[in-house]
Amino acid sequence: ELSPVSADTFVAHVHPDDLPHSRDMLRRHLSGSSSFYECEMRLRHKAGHWVWVLARGRLATRTQQGLPEWVAGTNLDITERKSAEAQAQASARLLRGAIDTIDEAFVLYDPEDRLVLCNDKYRQMYASVAHLMVPGARFEDLIRAGAERGDYSAAVGRVDAWVAERMTAHRAANSMLVQRLHNGRTLRIVERRMPDGHTVGFRIDITELVQATEAAQDGSRAKSQFLANMSHEIRTPMNAVLGMLALLRKTQLTTRQADYATKAENAARALLGLIDDILDISKVEAGKLALELHPFRIDHQLRDLSVILSTMVGQKHVEVLFDVDPALPRQLVGDAMRLQQILLNLAGNAIKFTPEGEVVVSLRVLCQEPRSVTLEVAVRDTGIGIAAENQARIFDGFTQAEASTTRRFGGTGLGVAISQRLVAMMGGRLELDSTLGQGSRFHFEITLAVADPASALVLPGDRAVPWRTLVVDDNPVARELLERMCRSLGWLVDVADGGESALGLLQRQAAAGVGYQAMFVDWQMPGLDGWQTCQRIREMQLAGVAPVIVMVTAHGRELLLQRSPEDQALLDGFLVKPVTASMLLDAVLDARTGHGAANAVPQAVPDLMRLAGMRILVVEDNANNQQVVRELLGAEGALVQIASDGQEGVDAVANATPPFDVVLMDLQMPVMDGFTATRRIRTGLGLDQLAIVAMTANALASDREACLAAGMNDHVGKPFNLGDLVRVLRKNAGWSELTAPSTPAPATGLTARQMAAAAAAGVDIDVALRRMGGRLDVYERMLRLFVDDLRSAPGRLRALAAEGDAAQVSNLLHTIKGVAASLGADGVSAGAAAAEAQLAAVPHDATQVVGQACTIVDAALGGLDSLLAALPDGAPASAAAGALEPAALVPRLQAIAHMLRHGDMAATDAMAQLQLGAGASGAASLQPVAEAIARLEFDRALRLCEDLIVGQTA
Repeated sequence: ELSPVSADTFVAHVHPDDLPHSRDMLRRHLSGSSSFYECEMRLRHKAGHWVWVLARGRLATRTQQGLPEWVAGTNLDITERKSAEAQAQASARLLRGAIDTIDEAFVLYDPEDRLVLCNDKYRQMYASVAHLMVPGARFEDLIRAGAERGDYSAAVGRVDAWVAERMTAHRAANSMLVQRLHNGRTLRIVERRMPDGHTVGFRIDITELVQATEAAQDGSRAKSQFLANMSHEIRTPMNAVLGMLALLRKTQLTTRQADYATKAENAARALLGLIDDILDISKVEAGKLALELHPFRIDHQLRDLSVILSTMVGQKHVEVLFDVDPALPRQLVGDAMRLQQILLNLAGNAIKFTPEGEVVVSLRVLCQEPRSVTLEVAVRDTGIGIAAENQARIFDGFTQAEASTTRRFGGTGLGVAISQRLVAMMGGRLELDSTLGQGSRFHFEITLAVADPASALVLPGDRAVPWRTLVVDDNPVARELLERMCRSLGWLVDVADGGESALGLLQRQAAAGVGYQAMFVDWQMPGLDGWQTCQRIREMQLAGVAPVIVMVTAHGRELLLQRSPEDQALLDGFLVKPVTASMLLDAVLDARTGHGAANAVPQAVPDLMRLAGMRILVVEDNANNQQVVRELLGAEGALVQIASDGQEGVDAVANATPPFDVVLMDLQMPVMDGFTATRRIRTGLGLDQLAIVAMTANALASDREACLAAGMNDHVGKPFNLGDLVRVLRKNAGWSELTAPSTPAPATGLTARQMAAAAAAGVDIDVALRRMGGRLDVYERMLRLFVDDLRSAPGRLRALAAEGDAAQVSNLLHTIKGVAASLGADGVSAGAAAAEAQLAAVPHDATQVVGQACTIVDAALGGLDSLLAALPDGAPASAAAGALEPAALVPRLQAIAHMLRHGDMAATDAMAQLQLGAGASGAASLQPVAEAIARLEFDRALRLCEDLIVGQTA
């Protein structure tokens, strides 16, 4: 319907809120030149409600006054669209309000990295470029502007490189990084890419958190430094205390005084153990403790553990037992020292909290791969147990199973906490199963690498020999474990639960013609105890070869000394629980090769001087420690000089005539510390080869690294173990390492190269030279002849075995064993002894025994050849022209014959001197005797010597 065009009448139907807008729109169209119009407005519906319409139309021809005559158009209902737009605008206002309200900086960039919006907190964080933060600003332009103004600490001096790095992280769009601003604030930046390409970013101020973290780290460093300093300060007087007590016990004391000294030393060592525990737990918590992975033999670890645990038992009625899976590989790769520490902590606690009963350390194979094995390691006891409410707290430091003020058991409770952390470092989890009053079981699983079989050591006795054995023990657990160990060695095993049943079994087996090669008898048993059982067995006079009797007991060797010589003579061996299969095997092998008596009864070892003639400079400022070191090392035969600070030490080294063999250097000293003194010796004096060993109370790994970095050769912690110190001194002085106390032979003038060659060859050259009066030339000649014989020995052994001549094989092995032992080649001697013993037990198996012996011989030849190359040529010098007259030769031959009849090793020296003066022809005639003496075939040498005497007097 057409109606007169009038702004007043048209807008009468418009919503009052839209009147101004509508009136202006109409007037604009009415006065304009365009004939078309379009606008949005609200109109009243005929039903009375308001609707949004989109009005489009055309104005009619204009009058002379410029007004349109009429208008034609449409009104489109857009109420729903306008409602949706209103909701969207409300949501946008709400979102923007929320963004402005949150306490973190927010920013939004479009897919082209142009700014869409950001809140005020974002502008405040980057105030220097806030004026550039307008919609459409590029992200790169904003950060570059901030970098050029010095806003970012990491961008100073490298704006372009920093911008490139920041853009890379931004484009990843799923990044989280930390940004430090020049004003000292630290931000965490979180950026995420939306599905439509927009990038949402947050900036979170973490300045307080970073400052707190840095303060905690500073505190941790201060704690570590404090612990290191306290370690030094505590260990220094502890070294003096323990050293003085060691010196005191070397003096003549009454029984009461000796008891006081021993108990004081035990208390001091307990305090030292507490210090070590605190240091360990601190190092673990600080992440400073690292595992050191090396190949190790598990049976050697358990053997060492056995010695320590057996001393912990004391007078308790507790049996400590090992349960080792026979499938466990012999050689593994791991941190043997830390594994030993875990087992020692757990087993030591088990012994402590077990008044009577048993403690079992078990290692079971759960899964074995070609290059790795997964083990379950467990320590079970029958002790007091742990209440359920205490089991969670037991893994905290300074917490014990029994924590009452009247508790019966001492200790800090750190052992379990340290063990838990060490197990975690090995990839396992230490767990506990316990019932109050019934005992506890700590267990964990770890995976260790299996050492390369090619690198595994082939030791005598590794091969099982199928002996028939008898295990006598009243404890069913101990009896079962001993039986399992024997079976793992391939032995045939019978068991008896007491002395009476053992004797009955022996009688029945003897009647059936069956004998035992070895018997393992417990000490304390109801009815007949171990000693009575052994005595009855000896009295039975069993037919055939007498069995090897080894007592396996929970009591220490010192109690064996309290038995009469007649009782001790009943045994061929003595083992203290816990034992391993290899310990059982070694005990039987030692007994069968004649070493059992020595092993059965502990012998007093004399105090031999292991450092005789070694010149040592001790640089130490503490007067007590000076006295301790001087007297202890002096008692070992060392020539000790003291310097009270680093400068005195440098001066002493500079003026020393002859030079020192080793310098023992403390670190913390007045005037000049040990690090500076070492550098002065190395650089100022140019003494690169002088052995310098740090001797300090600083016991952390970082301290050792600092010592080595300063130019020192080795590191010994205070308080030192005298045996360890002697070993380190001998090693760094170029002397051979010791497996037992021995006296060096300074008169021989052995060089460091010769000592090193002997050690590499497994030869105890010190002991061998003492047997020969220190005559290196004689030793060299004997060794050369032995090596020549040894080189042909494998061929001779194989030929004899092929012929089935077991007796001759045994004789040759016996010869090798004896000569090798005399020359200090203990590894070859032990291998030949083991092969000889195996051949005696299984004479029909000569081929396999010979194969094992040949492997040992072949492996030893290379080292022996290297030793010969390092030794001077000991061949006799050119003899004087003309031979000795018979009148002079015969008496000397008769003297040598006398020596040979009495087994006197001086015959070797006498024959060498005789050859020197016998002339060319005389030396040739004496050579067969000399060779027989060199091979220690004294009976044959005596016959040849007597033949020469007869020939000279005929």
